[in-house]
Order: sequence, then structure tokens, then C-alpha cells
Amino acid sequence: MQDNPPPPPPQTENRFFRFFSALDIFSFLPVPISREVSTQRSIIASLILISLFLAYVLYGTYKLMTNNPPKTNQFYMPIPEAMEVETPQFAIVYMTGENLNISFYNESFFTFKLQQVTIYKDIDKPRIYDDLELVPCSAKKIKWMKKNNFRGLLCPSNQSQTIMRGLIYSSDIHKFPRIQIGLCKNQTENVTCATEDEIHDILSKGRIFLFIARPGGVNFATETQSPEDFKMLYYFLVPGFYNRAEISIRKNNYIVRPDYLTSFTTKEFSTYAQVAEKIYMSKPPNPSLIFLIWMRLDQEEEYNEVVFVSSIDTISMWGALWGVLFALFAFYFLKFNRRRFYERKPSWSEFDEEFDKMKKKRRRKRDQEHQENSSEMDEEEEKLQRAGIDEERKII
Repeated sequence: MQDNPPPPPPQTENRFFRFFSALDIFSFLPVPISREVSTQRSIIASLILISLFLAYVLYGTYKLMTNNPPKTNQFYMPIPEAMEVETPQFAIVYMTGENLNISFYNESFFTFKLQQVTIYKDIDKPRIYDDLELVPCSAKKIKWMKKNNFRGLLCPSNQSQTIMRGLIYSSDIHKFPRIQIGLCKNQTENVTCATEDEIHDILSKGRIFLFIARPGGVNFATETQSPEDFKMLYYFLVPGFYNRAEISIRKNNYIVRPDYLTSFTTKEFSTYAQVAEKIYMSKPPNPSLIFLIWMRLDQEEEYNEVVFVSSIDTISMWGALWGVLFALFAFYFLKFNRRRFYERKPSWSEFDEEFDKMKKKRRRKRDQEHQENSSEMDEEEEKLQRAGIDEERKII
């Protein structure tokens, strides 16, 4: 009995080939055949290109989410005429002693006088000086002063509002706070002034310290914020001179643009910080005046536009990279598939010529049929004319 031949092996190779052919982005489509032509080489190239692109996309997504350093566009604008803001928090103290470790404030020697000043551009309007109260600072009031050894600090009371607005002589209304230091000259019932030598002795051993709150910085790359800090300024009190310190406070505006992956809205916030200091020296207009400190708005406000690489930018870069890689691969593999197809089926290389021949043959056939139809119509017309003539003769 003759054994039956073994069954043919399953066509796994053809099945896998058909599967990977669907991923071949360089497959050649010969016209008018509807089935695309793939080769093993173009399939491998397609898989390599897709793998490289997917790896780049995954890496770009990871980098966008974990390491997206911002770029800052900085510019300045003049302050608005009607912008009115509160000054940063501040505290003042006079320190004396060999190591400047003793706070001292005694109205028998000198006084601190806090005032809110309003100056009008119209010189016919008088200046306004509103007296504000300085009180010992509470721990809550100076929470921005961490790790300091200063005691006896004085701060504006909760009811005292220190306002800044406009620029002197150029704005219709200019507002600023000032601290005036005056020597004790006129004795009252409650205060007995120290002698001039005693006053000079205490002034020669110390200095004024002014602390201005400084907002914590923001690291936009790591989204961390440093704690509040302070700026420390100090001044000497020199009898016989009326020194004045002008402190400029600038408004810093931050505009944080979204990256459309971890954030989708624009965030805006503002801070205030001391940016400049000027010292003026002159003879005192009043023998009791010895020093003056005032804070005003800087003539410009700073804008910081923080921009991240967005998901839209990243997708655009992916698209550009895909276009470049596809063009480089397609330049070779599309031509390779086309050449392999015509090598296996050389008759298809003359398809255009055969197609033109078919078109000409079809046109000749159509013209011939048209001529035959015209001939038949002429014959029918002649028959009708002859039939008409015979009818007329019968009637006659």
C-alpha cells in the first residue's frame, strides 16, 4: 500500500510576510494593479524607521514632562499713572554696642516718625503729611525675617497703610511713605532731652538698620519656591548733616505660559522688590532733623514672560523629523521596490505604450462604427426619398 504524501507545511512565512507588508510604508503601487508590492528589504527599513521614530517620540515625551527648562523674555514698561500699591513690609531699629547687638530707642535722644506723604502735580495744592504709628514688631509681622538676632524692631501698626503711587513732578498724584529721624531738642512734660554730648556719644556707637521684605524666588524649571527673605540696609547718623536715603521699589510681573501637557492656562502674578538706592547729603533745614528714609515706586515695571517648550512645538518637531527621515528612506526604497517589480514583470514597463496603443485602437474602432452608422443612416434616408417619389407618381 502506497503511503500518502505528507501534508504541505503551513504557510507561516507567507502569513507573516503579509502581516509585515501592511507595515511597509515604502511599498510600491504599480498602476492599475490594486495590490501594493513589498520587498523584504523595504519591510525591514519600514520597521527600523518606525522604531526610531517611536523611540524619539517616547524620549521627547519623557523629556517634555521631566526636563523642560523655561526661557524668559524680559522687558520693561512705564508704570501706569493710576497704579497704587502697598509698600513691601519693613522694619527699622537702631543698634548700638561694641558688636552692634543692643537695640536702642529712647525719645530723649532721637525719634522715628513715620508719615504718608501725598504730593500733587498742581503746585497750588498743598502737600499732605499723614502721621502713621510705629509699634514693636510682632513675630507674625516679621515672619519673613527668619534666623536674625535683632530685637526691638519697629513696624507700621496694623492700621497704618503705607502706599506708593506715581512719580514726583510727572504724575498728577505722587504718594510715598517716609521715616524721619529727629534729635530731641525741645523738652516736654513727658520727655527730657539728653545732653548734646550724650546724644553724640550714642550716635557715634551705632547705626540704623532697615529691613525690607523680599519675596521668595521661583524656580520655574523645578517648580520650587524659595522662602521669603529680606534686604538689609544700614545708615550712620551724623550730627550736623541731613542725609536722605531714597529707596526705589519695582513691580515685577510674571507671565507663565502653559506647555499644554502639564498645564493648560496662563498664570500671572506680581512681586515687589527693592532695586535701587540713592543717598543725598545736605545741611539740615531744621537743627533737629538728622536723617530721612523714603520709599517710592520705580519709574518702570518689569515683565518676565516665562515660556516652556509646549506639546504643540514638540509635535511640530516630530512631524518635521518624520518628514526628513521618510524622505531619506523613501528616496532609496521606493525606487528599489519599483525596480524589483519591473525586473519580475518586464511587460509592465511598457504599460504606458500598450495603454496608448489600446487607446488608439479603441478610437479607430469608434470612428469606424461612427462611419458605419452614418452609412446606414444615409441608405435609410435614400430609401425614404425613393418611397416618397413613388407615392407622388401614383397620385399623379
